[in-house]
Amino acid sequence: MSAIRITSITVRNLGPIADAVIQIDNKPLVIFYGEVRQGKTTILNAVRWALGGAFPDDIIRHGSDEAMARIDFTEAGVAGWCSRSWYKSAKDGSLKAREIEFVRGGAKVKGRVADAVKGLLNPFQMKQGFFSDMGETERRKYMAEMFGVEDPTADAELLALDSKAKELRAVLTGFGEIDMTEPAPMPDVAKIKAERDAMASQHAAECKRVQDSNDAAKEHSSARSRGLHKIEEWKREVAELLEKARVLNDNIINGSAWLIENPQFIIMDPVAAPDTSALESQLADAAALRVRHEQHAANKTRAAQRDAKRAELAAAESRQKELRAAKVARLAEVGSKSGVAGLVFAEDGGFTFEGTDAGMLSTSQVMRLSELLSARYPEGFNLSLLDRGESMGKSIFALIERAAAEEKTILATVVGEKPAKTPDGVGVFIVEGGQVKQ
Repeated sequence: MSAIRITSITVRNLGPIADAVIQIDNKPLVIFYGEVRQGKTTILNAVRWALGGAFPDDIIRHGSDEAMARIDFTEAGVAGWCSRSWYKSAKDGSLKAREIEFVRGGAKVKGRVADAVKGLLNPFQMKQGFFSDMGETERRKYMAEMFGVEDPTADAELLALDSKAKELRAVLTGFGEIDMTEPAPMPDVAKIKAERDAMASQHAAECKRVQDSNDAAKEHSSARSRGLHKIEEWKREVAELLEKARVLNDNIINGSAWLIENPQFIIMDPVAAPDTSALESQLADAAALRVRHEQHAANKTRAAQRDAKRAELAAAESRQKELRAAKVARLAEVGSKSGVAGLVFAEDGGFTFEGTDAGMLSTSQVMRLSELLSARYPEGFNLSLLDRGESMGKSIFALIERAAAEEKTILATVVGEKPAKTPDGVGVFIVEGGQVKQ
């Protein structure tokens, strides 16, 4: 791909710049001198914005409704340009941006124009401190995207396995200790109950027999007492009722005969209840043992569930190990093929450079890594933007040599007045009050 060399920059109604056409004329270094807040940085930003960079809401110059930035260039001797414009909505005054217009190789680029332009840009050249200003998270993300270290399918599976393994460990912890001691055999509870009930039934029958016998004895004794009383009455009446003597005498004889035939009954003691305490103890033991049998069956079920979860966790951890090993091997290969000496990618998505973790890189290491990363971008808009803010001094010669060696154009800003003399081959512009003068 041939290098693209900037020939001019056109800025209209951007920030403090009202209307400026800046001719680069293939100069390797172009410097914009001026005091603060005069529009120097706006020129550099106009280049970024024209090439698709993000822009602020107050980009349009105060009092204007339209703004535009355009870059003209040559590529292999063929002229081209890239332009972008903005306007305020007539409806609500909000800022709107039109599509980028990109003419290259004598033809207007169609389709995803912004992507086509972005593919020609080196972010290290377009933004001073592009890499050094990043936080650790941003650097990790950028490096992962640049070198394609991520494998979405494997990483998604590994993430899912991590979550699953964590869940399985929590479930296994919930099982706790499971008592798998086999309880004693269950006794024949029905037989024990039948034996106890038979004894109770026999006792009840014996009690009824004794009660019936005692009731009969009591009735017999009562009848006998009444007979004795009657004889006494009859004896008293004998003296008074001689005429009834025969009858009464017969009655005495008959009553005496009956007494002889019906002697006095003996009242027996109540039948004592049988001792079933041993059987009751056996039944209580059987009930407790039944509970142990039921708990043992439940424990066997839980143990089977636990073993299944252990097997599932082992399979998940084995797959995790396999995926991590593959990821480590893949990352090692990416690092070895990166073309950046000392770059090693870590399993957690981070990286080290020259043995130093991404978050601990020194300023010099960041600068070396930035240069190595910048060299990976293909030739396109060979353009560097330096918003320096101080006098260049002798460094101006190093910049000229660098621009010539890399066949690029460097646009730089310096706070202060233009020096009395500048080296040949340097484009010098004064920016004051939004006006650009050569």
